[in-house]
Amino acid sequence: SLGGDARIRASSKCRTSVQRTIQVTHPFVTMACMIQPSDDMRVSDCLQGAANTHSAVKVIGTIGLESRSVKVLEQLLLAGMTVARFDFSYTLDLEYHLVTLKNLNQAIVNTKRMCAVMLDNKGPEVNLVLREEDDFTIVAGQELCLSVDPRAPASPQCLPVSNPAILDVLRPGDIINFSQYMFRGDDKAISLEVTEVTESEVWCIANNEISVNGAELFNVHLPSHVELPSLTDDDKQVVADWVKTAGTFDFLCLSFTRNAEDIQKARAFLDSIGCKDTNIVAKIENRKSLANLEAILPLADGVILARGSLGAEV
Repeated sequence: SLGGDARIRASSKCRTSVQRTIQVTHPFVTMACMIQPSDDMRVSDCLQGAANTHSAVKVIGTIGLESRSVKVLEQLLLAGMTVARFDFSYTLDLEYHLVTLKNLNQAIVNTKRMCAVMLDNKGPEVNLVLREEDDFTIVAGQELCLSVDPRAPASPQCLPVSNPAILDVLRPGDIINFSQYMFRGDDKAISLEVTEVTESEVWCIANNEISVNGAELFNVHLPSHVELPSLTDDDKQVVADWVKTAGTFDFLCLSFTRNAEDIQKARAFLDSIGCKDTNIVAKIENRKSLANLEAILPLADGVILARGSLGAEV
Protein backbone atom coordinates (compact mmCIF):
# COMPACT_ATOMS: atom_id res chain seq x y z
CA SER A 1 0.00 0.00 0.00
CA LEU A 2 1.66 3.17 -1.19
CA GLY A 3 1.08 6.46 0.59
CA GLY A 4 -1.49 7.28 3.24
CA ASP A 5 -4.15 9.62 1.84
CA ALA A 6 -5.00 11.80 -1.15
CA ARG A 7 -2.24 14.27 -0.34
CA ILE A 8 0.60 11.75 -0.34
CA ARG A 9 2.22 10.80 -3.62
CA ALA A 10 4.59 7.94 -4.26
CA SER A 11 8.12 9.27 -3.89
CA SER A 12 11.34 7.69 -5.13
CA LYS A 13 11.90 6.40 -1.59
CA CYS A 14 8.48 4.76 -1.67
CA ARG A 15 9.22 3.16 -5.06
CA THR A 16 12.49 1.77 -3.72
CA SER A 17 10.69 0.32 -0.70
CA VAL A 18 8.11 -1.41 -2.93
CA GLN A 19 10.80 -2.81 -5.21
CA ARG A 20 12.70 -4.21 -2.22
CA THR A 21 9.53 -5.76 -0.78
CA ILE A 22 8.66 -7.45 -4.08
CA GLN A 23 12.20 -8.77 -4.48
CA VAL A 24 12.12 -10.30 -1.00
CA THR A 25 8.61 -11.79 -1.13
CA HIS A 26 8.30 -12.79 -4.78
CA PRO A 27 6.57 -15.00 -5.93
CA PHE A 28 4.12 -14.61 -3.08
CA VAL A 29 3.15 -11.00 -3.84
CA THR A 30 0.19 -11.01 -6.23
CA MET A 31 -1.19 -7.52 -5.66
CA ALA A 32 0.19 -4.05 -4.91
CA CYS A 33 -2.37 -1.51 -3.70
CA MET A 34 -2.01 2.27 -4.06
CA ILE A 35 -4.10 4.74 -2.10
CA GLN A 36 -5.24 7.59 -4.38
CA PRO A 37 -2.59 7.24 -7.11
CA SER A 38 -1.47 10.51 -8.64
CA ASP A 39 -1.26 11.21 -12.35
CA ASP A 40 2.47 11.96 -12.40
CA MET A 41 3.86 8.58 -11.40
CA ARG A 42 4.37 5.40 -13.38
CA VAL A 43 3.16 2.34 -11.51
CA SER A 44 5.57 0.23 -13.57
CA ASP A 45 8.47 2.10 -11.95
CA CYS A 46 7.54 0.47 -8.64
CA LEU A 47 7.83 -3.00 -10.17
CA GLN A 48 11.20 -2.52 -11.85
CA GLY A 49 13.82 -4.86 -10.44
CA ALA A 50 11.33 -7.56 -9.52
CA ALA A 51 11.19 -10.84 -11.41
CA ASN A 52 10.54 -10.84 -15.15
CA THR A 53 7.07 -12.22 -14.39
CA HIS A 54 6.03 -9.06 -12.55
CA SER A 55 3.24 -8.58 -15.12
CA ALA A 56 1.30 -11.20 -13.13
CA VAL A 57 1.14 -8.79 -10.18
CA LYS A 58 -2.18 -6.96 -9.89
CA VAL A 59 -1.67 -3.24 -9.25
CA ILE A 60 -4.71 -1.80 -7.46
CA GLY A 61 -5.56 1.89 -7.56
CA THR A 62 -8.12 3.34 -5.14
CA ILE A 63 -10.11 5.77 -7.27
CA GLY A 64 -10.97 9.02 -5.50
CA LEU A 65 -11.96 12.58 -6.31
CA GLU A 66 -8.56 13.43 -7.80
CA SER A 67 -8.31 10.34 -9.98
CA ARG A 68 -11.83 9.59 -11.29
CA SER A 69 -11.68 11.65 -14.49
CA VAL A 70 -11.25 9.89 -17.83
CA LYS A 71 -7.94 11.67 -18.39
CA VAL A 72 -6.34 10.56 -15.14
CA LEU A 73 -7.78 7.04 -15.41
CA GLU A 74 -6.21 6.73 -18.87
CA GLN A 75 -2.85 7.73 -17.43
CA LEU A 76 -3.20 5.21 -14.60
CA LEU A 77 -4.08 2.39 -16.99
CA LEU A 78 -1.14 3.23 -19.24
CA ALA A 79 1.12 3.37 -16.18
CA GLY A 80 0.15 -0.17 -15.12
CA MET A 81 -3.01 -0.10 -12.99
CA THR A 82 -4.88 -3.37 -13.50
CA VAL A 83 -7.53 -3.21 -10.74
CA ALA A 84 -9.68 -0.18 -9.86
CA ARG A 85 -10.85 -0.12 -6.23
CA PHE A 86 -14.18 1.57 -5.46
CA ASP A 87 -14.18 2.54 -1.78
CA PHE A 88 -17.67 2.52 -0.26
CA SER A 89 -16.23 3.74 3.03
CA TYR A 90 -15.86 7.10 1.30
CA THR A 91 -19.51 7.15 0.26
CA LEU A 92 -22.37 4.69 -0.21
CA ASP A 93 -23.80 6.93 -2.94
CA LEU A 94 -24.17 4.50 -5.84
CA GLU A 95 -24.56 7.25 -8.45
CA TYR A 96 -21.16 8.68 -7.49
CA HIS A 97 -19.49 5.31 -8.05
CA LEU A 98 -21.38 4.63 -11.29
CA VAL A 99 -20.07 7.89 -12.77
CA THR A 100 -16.54 6.74 -11.85
CA LEU A 101 -17.24 3.35 -13.46
CA LYS A 102 -18.49 5.05 -16.65
CA ASN A 103 -15.27 7.08 -16.80
CA LEU A 104 -13.20 3.93 -16.20
CA ASN A 105 -14.97 2.08 -19.01
CA GLN A 106 -14.29 4.97 -21.37
CA ALA A 107 -10.64 5.05 -20.33
CA ILE A 108 -10.40 1.30 -20.98
CA VAL A 109 -11.82 1.79 -24.50
CA ASN A 110 -9.48 4.71 -25.19
CA THR A 111 -6.31 2.94 -23.97
CA LYS A 112 -7.25 -0.64 -24.91
CA ARG A 113 -6.00 -1.69 -21.46
CA MET A 114 -8.06 -4.13 -19.40
CA CYS A 115 -8.85 -3.37 -15.77
CA ALA A 116 -10.69 -5.38 -13.10
CA VAL A 117 -13.19 -3.81 -10.68
CA MET A 118 -12.93 -4.19 -6.89
CA LEU A 119 -15.73 -3.08 -4.56
CA ASP A 120 -14.59 -2.40 -0.98
CA ASN A 121 -17.58 -2.46 1.36
CA LYS A 122 -17.89 -0.07 4.30
CA GLY A 123 -18.73 -2.80 6.82
CA PRO A 124 -19.30 -1.96 10.50
CA GLU A 125 -16.83 0.95 10.39
CA VAL A 126 -17.43 3.67 12.98
CA ASN A 127 -16.15 7.22 12.47
CA LEU A 128 -16.38 10.52 14.25
CA VAL A 129 -18.72 12.87 12.38
CA LEU A 130 -16.86 16.17 12.28
CA ARG A 131 -17.33 19.42 10.40
CA GLU A 132 -14.43 21.19 8.77
CA GLU A 133 -14.64 24.11 11.20
CA ASP A 134 -14.51 21.88 14.32
CA ASP A 135 -11.45 22.58 16.48
CA PHE A 136 -11.34 21.73 20.19
CA THR A 137 -9.46 19.82 22.90
CA ILE A 138 -10.60 16.98 25.15
CA VAL A 139 -8.67 16.69 28.42
CA ALA A 140 -7.93 13.62 30.53
CA GLY A 141 -10.60 12.83 33.14
CA GLN A 142 -13.29 14.73 31.25
CA GLU A 143 -16.80 13.29 30.93
CA LEU A 144 -18.33 13.29 27.46
CA CYS A 145 -20.95 11.46 25.44
CA LEU A 146 -20.93 9.70 22.08
CA SER A 147 -24.09 10.62 20.16
CA VAL A 148 -25.50 8.45 17.36
CA ASP A 149 -27.18 11.54 15.87
CA PRO A 150 -24.85 12.55 13.02
CA ARG A 151 -26.45 16.02 13.01
CA ALA A 152 -25.33 16.73 16.57
CA PRO A 153 -22.58 19.38 16.70
CA ALA A 154 -19.21 18.06 17.84
CA SER A 155 -17.75 19.57 21.00
CA PRO A 156 -15.52 18.63 23.94
CA GLN A 157 -18.69 17.39 25.67
CA CYS A 158 -20.24 15.48 22.77
CA LEU A 159 -18.79 13.47 19.87
CA PRO A 160 -21.24 12.35 17.14
CA VAL A 161 -20.44 8.93 15.60
CA SER A 162 -21.59 7.34 12.36
CA ASN A 163 -22.90 3.92 13.46
CA PRO A 164 -25.92 3.67 15.82
CA ALA A 165 -25.20 -0.04 16.37
CA ILE A 166 -22.75 0.90 19.14
CA LEU A 167 -25.74 1.39 21.47
CA ASP A 168 -26.54 -2.32 21.25
CA VAL A 169 -23.04 -3.69 21.81
CA LEU A 170 -21.21 -1.41 24.28
CA ARG A 171 -21.42 -1.78 28.05
CA PRO A 172 -19.98 0.00 31.11
CA GLY A 173 -16.29 -0.71 31.59
CA ASP A 174 -15.56 -1.10 27.86
CA ILE A 175 -12.55 0.77 26.44
CA ILE A 176 -13.04 2.57 23.11
CA ASN A 177 -10.07 3.87 21.15
CA PHE A 178 -10.17 6.68 18.59
CA SER A 179 -7.29 7.16 16.17
CA GLN A 180 -6.51 9.11 13.03
CA TYR A 181 -7.16 7.34 9.74
CA MET A 182 -4.13 5.29 8.59
CA PHE A 183 -2.80 5.19 12.18
CA ARG A 184 0.99 4.80 12.30
CA GLY A 185 1.56 4.77 16.04
CA ASP A 186 2.68 8.39 16.46
CA ASP A 187 -0.61 10.00 15.36
CA LYS A 188 -3.42 11.45 17.42
CA ALA A 189 -5.35 8.90 19.48
CA ILE A 190 -7.60 8.89 22.54
CA SER A 191 -8.89 6.20 24.86
CA LEU A 192 -12.37 6.42 26.43
CA GLU A 193 -13.88 4.26 29.17
CA VAL A 194 -17.64 3.66 28.95
CA THR A 195 -19.56 4.56 32.12
CA GLU A 196 -23.19 4.42 30.93
CA VAL A 197 -25.20 3.48 27.84
CA THR A 198 -28.62 5.12 27.28
CA GLU A 199 -31.16 4.87 24.46
CA SER A 200 -29.35 7.49 22.39
CA GLU A 201 -25.91 8.09 23.90
CA VAL A 202 -22.82 6.40 25.30
CA TRP A 203 -21.25 8.26 28.25
CA CYS A 204 -17.50 7.99 28.75
CA ILE A 205 -14.47 9.28 30.65
CA ALA A 206 -11.44 10.39 28.62
CA ASN A 207 -8.23 8.62 29.64
CA ASN A 208 -5.92 11.08 27.89
CA GLU A 209 -5.85 14.49 26.18
CA ILE A 210 -6.34 15.05 22.45
CA SER A 211 -6.84 17.97 20.07
CA VAL A 212 -9.62 17.33 17.54
CA ASN A 213 -9.67 19.08 14.17
CA GLY A 214 -12.47 18.76 11.63
CA ALA A 215 -10.01 18.40 8.76
CA GLU A 216 -8.87 15.04 10.18
CA LEU A 217 -10.61 11.66 9.89
CA PHE A 218 -10.90 9.61 13.07
CA ASN A 219 -11.75 5.91 13.20
CA VAL A 220 -13.42 4.39 16.25
CA HIS A 221 -12.06 1.04 17.46
CA LEU A 222 -14.51 -0.98 19.56
CA PRO A 223 -13.68 -3.68 22.16
CA SER A 224 -12.92 -7.17 20.88
CA HIS A 225 -16.14 -8.65 22.32
CA VAL A 226 -18.27 -6.50 20.00
CA GLU A 227 -19.93 -8.51 17.22
CA LEU A 228 -20.99 -6.50 14.16
CA PRO A 229 -21.47 -8.08 10.69
CA SER A 230 -18.70 -7.64 8.13
CA LEU A 231 -21.31 -7.27 5.39
CA THR A 232 -24.06 -4.96 6.66
CA ASP A 233 -27.56 -4.52 5.25
CA ASP A 234 -26.45 -1.22 3.69
CA ASP A 235 -23.49 -3.01 2.07
CA LYS A 236 -25.76 -5.69 0.63
CA GLN A 237 -28.18 -3.13 -0.74
CA VAL A 238 -25.56 -1.03 -2.53
CA VAL A 239 -23.77 -4.10 -3.95
CA ALA A 240 -27.06 -5.61 -5.17
CA ASP A 241 -28.01 -2.28 -6.76
CA TRP A 242 -24.58 -2.11 -8.43
CA VAL A 243 -25.14 -5.55 -9.99
CA LYS A 244 -28.64 -4.60 -11.19
CA THR A 245 -27.32 -1.40 -12.76
CA ALA A 246 -23.77 -2.18 -13.89
CA GLY A 247 -23.50 -5.96 -13.85
CA THR A 248 -21.11 -8.24 -12.00
CA PHE A 249 -17.66 -7.28 -10.72
CA ASP A 250 -14.34 -9.00 -10.14
CA PHE A 251 -13.40 -8.56 -6.45
CA LEU A 252 -15.23 -7.93 -3.19
CA CYS A 253 -12.91 -6.54 -0.55
CA LEU A 254 -14.60 -7.72 2.68
CA SER A 255 -13.96 -5.16 5.39
CA PHE A 256 -13.44 -6.25 9.01
CA THR A 257 -13.42 -9.96 8.20
CA ARG A 258 -13.48 -11.72 11.58
CA ASN A 259 -13.69 -15.43 10.83
CA ALA A 260 -14.41 -18.10 8.21
CA GLU A 261 -18.15 -17.66 8.69
CA ASP A 262 -17.91 -14.06 7.42
CA ILE A 263 -16.38 -15.37 4.17
CA GLN A 264 -19.06 -18.05 3.86
CA LYS A 265 -21.87 -15.53 4.37
CA ALA A 266 -20.34 -13.14 1.84
CA ARG A 267 -20.00 -16.00 -0.68
CA ALA A 268 -23.63 -17.02 -0.19
CA PHE A 269 -24.76 -13.42 -0.71
CA LEU A 270 -22.66 -12.98 -3.86
CA ASP A 271 -23.99 -16.27 -5.28
CA SER A 272 -27.56 -15.13 -4.59
CA ILE A 273 -27.14 -12.00 -6.74
CA GLY A 274 -25.41 -13.76 -9.63
CA CYS A 275 -21.77 -13.04 -8.69
CA LYS A 276 -20.53 -16.62 -8.47
CA ASP A 277 -17.21 -15.71 -10.12
CA THR A 278 -16.48 -12.70 -7.89
CA ASN A 279 -13.34 -13.21 -5.79
CA ILE A 280 -13.43 -12.37 -2.08
CA VAL A 281 -10.45 -10.56 -0.57
CA ALA A 282 -10.50 -10.64 3.24
CA LYS A 283 -9.33 -7.48 5.00
CA ILE A 284 -7.38 -8.37 8.12
CA GLU A 285 -7.86 -5.36 10.38
CA ASN A 286 -8.69 -6.46 13.92
CA ARG A 287 -7.64 -8.91 16.62
CA LYS A 288 -10.32 -11.44 15.75
CA SER A 289 -9.22 -11.71 12.13
CA LEU A 290 -5.64 -12.27 13.29
CA ALA A 291 -6.73 -14.98 15.73
CA ASN A 292 -8.79 -16.72 13.02
CA LEU A 293 -6.37 -16.17 10.14
CA GLU A 294 -5.67 -19.88 9.55
CA ALA A 295 -9.40 -20.55 9.16
CA ILE A 296 -9.89 -17.50 6.89
CA LEU A 297 -7.06 -18.24 4.44
CA PRO A 298 -8.49 -21.44 2.82
CA LEU A 299 -11.81 -19.71 2.07
CA ALA A 300 -10.61 -16.28 0.92
CA ASP A 301 -9.26 -15.69 -2.59
CA GLY A 302 -6.82 -13.13 -1.18
CA VAL A 303 -6.06 -11.07 1.91
CA ILE A 304 -5.21 -7.43 2.60
CA LEU A 305 -3.43 -6.43 5.78
CA ALA A 306 -5.17 -3.13 6.63
CA ARG A 307 -2.24 -1.56 8.45
CA GLY A 308 -4.17 1.49 9.71
CA SER A 309 -6.97 -0.25 11.58
CA LEU A 310 -4.84 -3.28 12.44
CA GLY A 311 -2.08 -1.10 13.87
CA ALA A 312 -4.51 0.71 16.15
CA GLU A 313 -6.08 -2.58 17.23
CA VAL A 314 -2.86 -4.31 18.26
